[in-house]
Amino acid sequence: MSNARNIASGAKFVDTAGDTMTGVLTANNDIIANKHLRLYTTDDQANQWYVYNNTDDTLRFNYNGAGNDEVVLDTVGRMTVPNQPSFRTYKNGHYNETSGANRVGSWTSVSNVGSHLNTTTGTFTAPVTGKYFFSFSAMAYNLTGDTQWRLYKNGSIAIGSNDTGKGSTLNQITVTGVIELSASDYVEPYCYSSHNSSNQQVYSGTYSTYTGILIG
Repeated sequence: MSNARNIASGAKFVDTAGDTMTGVLTANNDIIANKHLRLYTTDDQANQWYVYNNTDDTLRFNYNGAGNDEVVLDTVGRMTVPNQPSFRTYKNGHYNETSGANRVGSWTSVSNVGSHLNTTTGTFTAPVTGKYFFSFSAMAYNLTGDTQWRLYKNGSIAIGSNDTGKGSTLNQITVTGVIELSASDYVEPYCYSSHNSSNQQVYSGTYSTYTGILIG
């Protein structure tokens, strides 16, 4: 330890710019309360990261000691991020074949981590810049027009799927992909048809789903 000072008890600490520490750093209850290692900058001590080893030998990262583990790393390197923005829904009521391009709303939430999805409109608003994976899967029945299923980004087509089979039959169409989003960009599920009919382009219930997650 260069430039670091020793105190009578034998403990060592670093408190000067340019100080370095080598060897093993051991923390105990006498030095750090509750075996937490607290990380913060000198100009923002109100906002701290707590790093601690849990009784199950996982390494956990907790912001401001609020009791919610933002990152958990286990002993074989598996990492979970409980607050990662994501959602999983299924259709609440049929969406019938309608002429033109129309947003598909009215979704029932199974999970909506961070509440970034508006289930009424189907609009997902990105909380942070990153790559997001989306899936829009619809069961359709007895359609008549040129029909398409799409994912829109900021009001324009990002990913789409074209026509499916006609007649008195059920078909499953899935549109998936990774979409790069900046914070506040938004994604929505859309349907297009060249005709109107009373039949279902997006069938109600768990036959039709809409999901998304931040992947990096």
